[in-house]
Amino acid sequence: MKHFLCCLALLCFFFNATAQQPTPNSPTTNTQQPNTKALSIGDTVPDLLFNGVSNTPDGQARISDYKGQLLILDFWATWCAPCITMLPKSDSLNKVYKGKAVILPVTYQTKEEVAKLLRNKSSLRNITMPMVTSDNVLRNVFPHQELPHYVWIDANSKVKAITGYKEVTATNINTMLNASVAEEKALPVKNDVNIPYNRDLPLLFNNLNITPEDLQYSTVLTGYKPGLRSHFDFIRSTDKWRFTGTNMSLFNLLLISQNYNNIPLPASRVINESRNAAEMQGKNWSKSTTDQQKAWMQKYTYCYELIIPQTLSNEFYAIMRQDFARVFPQYKTSMQTRPVECLVLIRTSSVDKIRTSGARPSSNVDHTEFTMINGPISTVLYRLATSSLQNLKEPLVDNTGYRDNIDISLIGDLTTIDSIREALRKYDLDIVRKTMNIEMLVISDTK
Repeated sequence: MKHFLCCLALLCFFFNATAQQPTPNSPTTNTQQPNTKALSIGDTVPDLLFNGVSNTPDGQARISDYKGQLLILDFWATWCAPCITMLPKSDSLNKVYKGKAVILPVTYQTKEEVAKLLRNKSSLRNITMPMVTSDNVLRNVFPHQELPHYVWIDANSKVKAITGYKEVTATNINTMLNASVAEEKALPVKNDVNIPYNRDLPLLFNNLNITPEDLQYSTVLTGYKPGLRSHFDFIRSTDKWRFTGTNMSLFNLLLISQNYNNIPLPASRVINESRNAAEMQGKNWSKSTTDQQKAWMQKYTYCYELIIPQTLSNEFYAIMRQDFARVFPQYKTSMQTRPVECLVLIRTSSVDKIRTSGARPSSNVDHTEFTMINGPISTVLYRLATSSLQNLKEPLVDNTGYRDNIDISLIGDLTTIDSIREALRKYDLDIVRKTMNIEMLVISDTK
């Protein structure tokens, strides 16, 4: 269930934790082979010849050399941890099933690279089984994306199974050796789909069927996008938090990222000392043409989105600020105490006329009515400053000292301070002008 509140790709794919991707730059072999298509389960393997076979008299082997036995091709690499872990197990299984079944490791890497690994890793020093090195034949016949990768070929050179490493067990070898049982108990097929990937495109723009549920952490920043209104949403669900702002000025994005005391700052709580203040905030729209406004938006507004897991929710606004600091290093922001002329909300009596009745929290605001049930005074001031009084230059500050939630209903022209003061009187509240030392967001240029 999602909650909508008013107010920058880690993508997480759940691959097999032990599977690793093979490198695209593999050495080739001089072995000449007839044109052979990629084979799958049910296909018959031709009598392929491959060179670079260690622990054999002539360094060669053929598929027919294993006729009458179960042959398991083990595609591996020296950088693949689960592949290395499987080598001693495969060597032991070869000894147990000698004459009946053979596990044949196959790698695109050179004989020297393999020898170095076997020599330097104590658990591999006693391995004596043959291994195919510098392979450029078998890996093309049996294409794959993840290592380790196992192809099971029966006594008649027919592909019976394509699996991961977990299926390489004595039990499954016995099943495969028993032809009648093997037909009934097929091994799970390894999910190793070869999806075309364009390295020149960002991940999200490849045809990977990425869904919103796949996004675990994402931050996106673009320039102005025609057709989108200036708008933002803050959406919180049980597992993710998301902020999306479209065609917003950097000034407004910085305001939202501050979230002072859990409330986004209104523009009246900002001192913009940057020499680019006009570009950041926009000029006087009442004196600008539509074309001038559009030209400014195209140059100075952005689309920004941040998605994080709920576990990082306490860092949400800090992450936003870090994003903006990285992308716009020419500006710096800080909260500073400054003497400022404010519009201050005060109580005019000690009579409590605003204490909440405890009903379900709700609020509604427009230019003629503001109603809030069971909410804090800070929300009243924020909603008025960001809705009815958007052009207000002085900060609205609470000086009532009231800490409990309140119920309040203000009726009238809420676009003027005088009208709001009139509506506040029945609650023994008023707004007065006063210079106060308050915290302000200061935007300045970096040196």
